[in-house]
Amino acid sequence: MRTTASQPPAGSSGGRGTVGAAAGGAARGATLGAVGGAIAGDTGKSAAIGAGGSDLTWSAYALVGWQFTDWGSLNAGYKWLAYDYETGSGPSRFSWDVTYQGPIAGLVFNW
Repeated sequence: MRTTASQPPAGSSGGRGTVGAAAGGAARGATLGAVGGAIAGDTGKSAAIGAGGSDLTWSAYALVGWQFTDWGSLNAGYKWLAYDYETGSGPSRFSWDVTYQGPIAGLVFNW
């Protein structure tokens, strides 16, 4: 994980929501009967409610899955998530540039 951050401005509650738009795609397919795989990714730009915004937000993952029955499957893989945000200037500047990555796992229910 890579993180670069400065302190929020003095007097700030530090709590801001974000809203944004993203575009992405995914592909998946069965390879050996009940075993399959998937890859997906997206990128976008979000804005803090009030002020500021991200320069870039992106994520990507790769999965391998096993469908053990008609109603469920198990998935395991690896995911990357990056978020680059900054607002303000001078002493009130706040910057947060972070990239997370690591293993993921999930149980999927189909109905």
